[in-house]
Amino acid sequence: MNFRSKAYGKMSLTAFLLFLLVTTSLASDPYVIKFHSPNLYPEGMTWDSSNQHFIVGSLRYRALFSVSDAAVAVDTPLCPLLAVIHFVEDLTPFNALAANDLRSLSPIFLYQLPSDLSTTSHLRDVANDVAVEFLGNAYITNSGNNFIWKVNIINGEASIFSESPFFTKYRVDPSTPNSSSGLNGIAYIGKGYLLFVQSNTGKMFKVDAVDGIARTVILNGDLLLADDVAVKKNGVVVVVSPINGAWFLKSQDTWSEGWVIDRDSLISMASRHRWQ
Repeated sequence: MNFRSKAYGKMSLTAFLLFLLVTTSLASDPYVIKFHSPNLYPEGMTWDSSNQHFIVGSLRYRALFSVSDAAVAVDTPLCPLLAVIHFVEDLTPFNALAANDLRSLSPIFLYQLPSDLSTTSHLRDVANDVAVEFLGNAYITNSGNNFIWKVNIINGEASIFSESPFFTKYRVDPSTPNSSSGLNGIAYIGKGYLLFVQSNTGKMFKVDAVDGIARTVILNGDLLLADDVAVKKNGVVVVVSPINGAWFLKSQDTWSEGWVIDRDSLISMASRHRWQ
């Protein structure tokens, strides 16, 4: 289980209405949970199967929220989780991976993520998203400087895992929304590699979880402003953008190539697609 807390964008909100798509492993039919929470700006979400609710992070509050059919509650999720931490621009630069046992509310660890001291970039590191594989390694995307961290969650060793030239190969239009947001959503596929999306180019990358070698996944279209990645039980990968909705993708060669098989807005996706 993982939790992501991202802070690359700025938006002034007085209220937010969140639509959650629930998989068929959780409910017989997809449905939408609607709740109203002033200035929440949800950033990162995971499902707590033992307590049957979602855990949601916030850009505006230093808190976690549990969301169910009943309501939204502050600081009451009851399961262990990993959280990516990033301080916004007006604070001292800080990026870390944290874990808490939320049954006891006790911190398990806080591992600071290192900067690349050899770079000449003036951009801030932005820890964005995290995925964990079965050996106990966590992989975190850096949206600011386009590289991947790796953290051994057993011994706390944190390192820069992949700085592939593919991550900075593609042109970025500086006039587009969130043009500074690079590597973003991540998913561990379970066959020794990870899939990443890059918001400002719309590219998808396949990265070897052992040596960090990256390749661009050849797609039949860019996934512009992609924000997150999820994998369905049938192997279909879902890429979500808060602006452009959702793409459903398949591959027949373990993601050397892939293609978009469907595309939908987030709201209609909740009512039309049954997860398997």
